[in-house]
Order: sequence, then C-alpha cells, then structure tokens
Amino acid sequence: MAEQKTERECAMEAERLGNKLKGAMNSGKSQLVKILKDISDALSRVGQGEDGGEINDLPRKLITATLLKHKEKEVRLYAALCLSDVLRIFAPEDPYQDDLVLKGVYVAFLDALAHLKDPSKSTFECAHALLQNIAAIGLCVPMLDLECEGADALVPQLFETLFDALNPSNAGLVEEDVTKVLAIMIEEDESTSPEVLHAVLERLIQPMRGENSAAHSLACNLVRKSENNLQLAVQHFLTDALNTRGAGDHPLSKRYADVLEAVAVVDSTSLVTVWPVIMDELQNDDEEARLRAVRLFGRILSAPGSAVARDFGNYLQQFLKRFNDKCTAVRVEMCRWGASFLLCGNNSDPSVAREVVESFDQRLLDFNQEVRCASVSAICDLAESFPRLIEPELLKAVGDRMVDKKNSVRQLVMKRLSAAYRVYVARFADTETPPAEALRFDWIPSLLLKGCYQLDIKYHVVEPILADLFPAKVSLERRSTYWLQALCSMDQVSS
Repeated sequence: MAEQKTERECAMEAERLGNKLKGAMNSGKSQLVKILKDISDALSRVGQGEDGGEINDLPRKLITATLLKHKEKEVRLYAALCLSDVLRIFAPEDPYQDDLVLKGVYVAFLDALAHLKDPSKSTFECAHALLQNIAAIGLCVPMLDLECEGADALVPQLFETLFDALNPSNAGLVEEDVTKVLAIMIEEDESTSPEVLHAVLERLIQPMRGENSAAHSLACNLVRKSENNLQLAVQHFLTDALNTRGAGDHPLSKRYADVLEAVAVVDSTSLVTVWPVIMDELQNDDEEARLRAVRLFGRILSAPGSAVARDFGNYLQQFLKRFNDKCTAVRVEMCRWGASFLLCGNNSDPSVAREVVESFDQRLLDFNQEVRCASVSAICDLAESFPRLIEPELLKAVGDRMVDKKNSVRQLVMKRLSAAYRVYVARFADTETPPAEALRFDWIPSLLLKGCYQLDIKYHVVEPILADLFPAKVSLERRSTYWLQALCSMDQVSS
C-alpha cells in the first residue's frame, strides 16, 4: 500500500504538474484534462493556509486565456476548480493582486457553476466540487471589493447563475451550498443592489415561482436568513412601491402586491416597517385609497400560508373596523374578504372567526342593498363549506331578508339558501343527519314555499328552485324524509 503524501508533498506535486500545462496545450483535450484533474486532486489534499509557500508559479499558469477560454468545457471546468483550490489554500491572502485577473477567475467560476444544472452529466461532479470550495470559506466575497470595469455585474450574475442552476433534480445535492454562498454574499455586502433584489423577488412570484420550485425555495430561504441587508432592501422597495402606487423605478414595482403577498407568506415579521404604511392608508380620508388598502391587506391576510393575522393581531383589529366604513364599496369589499379569509382555512382562531361572522350579521341590516347582498353571499358561502361557523340563528337572519324591501336582496336570499340546502342534503345523502345540522338547515324549504305568497317572487320564481333542491343522487326515500323534516319545522320559521 502506497504511503499517503503529506500536504507539503501534495503542494509540490501540484506545482510540478503545473509545469506541464504549457506543453500539453497542443497535445489535445484528453491530455490537458488529465493534467488539470491531477492538479485538482493534489490541491484538494492541501489545507487552507498550510503549504501555499510551496505553490509559486501554478497560480500564474492557471489564469492564462488559453485555459480559461478554451473551446472545450471540460478544460474550462477543471481550470476553474484548480483556481478555487488555489484561492482556498492561499486564503485569507490573495495570490492575484490585479482586480482584472481576479475578475477573470470569477468569470471562469460563473461559467463552471452553470454546469450544476444536470446531475446526470459528467460535468456536474466538477462543478459541484467548485461550489463546495466556494461555499466552504466564501471564495466569492472578494467580488464585492473589485473596482475594475465590469466588476459590478459579477455579483448579480452569480445570483442569476445559481438560481438558474438550482432545480428539483439537483436540489438535494446542491441547495445547502448554494444557499450558503448567496447568503454570505448578501450579508457581506454593504447593501443589496437592485439587480440582486430583483433576482430574489422574481423567484417569489409567478411565473418563475411555478417554473422552478427549487429556486423559489432558495429565494424563500434567503429572505428568512438575511435579516439585515436583504430584508431592509425588500422593505424599502415595498414602501416606495406603496407610496408611488407601483410607479417606482424598479422593474417589479408594478407587481408590488404580488411581492408583498409572497414575502408576507415567507416571513411576515420581515415587513415590520411596511405594515404601518398600509394601516395609514386604511384610515385615509380618500375612499379610493381606503378601498385599495382593504383589497391589498385583505389579499395578504387570505393568502394560503399567511401568518399575518396571527403575527400582527393589532393590525387585524384595525382592518376589521372597515366593516363599518362609511364607504359602501369598502363595506362590500370587507364582506367579500371575510368569506374568502375564512374559506381559505383561516378559521382556526375561534375569536377571529367569530368576530368576522358577527360583522356579517351586522351588515345584513346595512342601509345599502349591495352590502346586504354581499353579507348574504358571505354567510351562505360559509354555510356551504364550513357550516359549523354559522349558527342557526344567523342563517335564519339571512332568511329574514326574504322580506327585504329590495327585490334584488329577496331573490338572492332564495337562490343562496336553496344552494346551501342542496349542499347540506348532498353531504348527508347516505347517512343520518346530525341534529345540529338539521337545526341549521331543515327550515329552509318551508321558507322557500312561503315565497310563493310574496310580491315579486310568486310560484313561477320558486318552482324552478324547488325542482332543483335535491341532488340527483339523493333517493326518493331520503327526499321524503327531508320534506317531512322541513314541514315539521315550518312552525318554528313562522315564530
């Protein structure tokens, strides 16, 4: 068994192999790749700062244009990997004092990192080793201090390259290192550039969110991890976009609502300076401004996975006061939001759900018919999907609107109550009806029958509703049972 070489011997071996590079340039691809692989293998066995003194000419020989711009990608890949080991070994010192030279090294890194995309290809292993070197000690951090021409584009290119390279097929292998590389770059930079901010935010929203789930996950992790620079940049971007209504200079300014929703779902606490801006708009004297704020904050509260209602209960309470807004359009929007909010599964907090439902009850008596209609629809939406949220008394309060002074309200009540009853019947078509559910819904058919005696309704309106009251799958026997229960409850409705 061969004796294992010391780090000093490995460094000397790499230096010796470097002397062969010039002669191998004209020997064909295979010979050149073999030498570079051997150099890489030797360098990988040398620790950081251990035997950089034994490596003298190799750094200079690796940065020739013949290698870094070679027509064969394998040559460029292994040259980049060797360079990463050279930087690692010499760290924290830099073997390249010229910014233009170091820029060339980083350009080679970016070219090589693009080969992370497909783990089934032979180039992946080399690109992966390069990524691990970069992640180990933050080899790309010096990018931030380069002052030569074109250096400003390197950091955004690094983000774009790694975002594009990461995908579901390789995420298990490279996501941790990619996250580490980009998180270090964000943390070490004085501020997050608009280009880097764009690269992150773009992956949080459609269409890119749907195109690459791994890149979306990476963007989410960066937002959570980068509590300083990135979160401050996000806050500044959103505050500016809110104040200018999406007319800012950033390419994503017009999509600030999408970005706000996405970031709120990822980490609502990262937006502590943004929420007060929206709260101010909720109390704006301008009705259009309040309506915009209601739609925006309502959307965020209802977004799947949003924890804003839980994390910022004080802002939720301010928002719920808009149920009593003097503007009709705002009250209508609040009714629509309330149904959407609870239907999206945000009903685990009983106190919040109860407060929203009680607001619906109050709006049933609103002086404006549009608000009353919106409240009827909201209550019936919930009665169909989450009947436990709607007490029998509230559903009967909807039934009371059958005598509303506006025909549009009366017609809507009939339509929505019959739809809710149909869902109830379908739910228990093959099982015994629980007493609580029977109490909640059994009175509805008798109320619909009474519509035959009301002005503007009459039999010709009620008849098609009654004909469609039971789903086809419900047996005649079960229909008879339901009708009997409905007739028995008629006196209760009358009272």
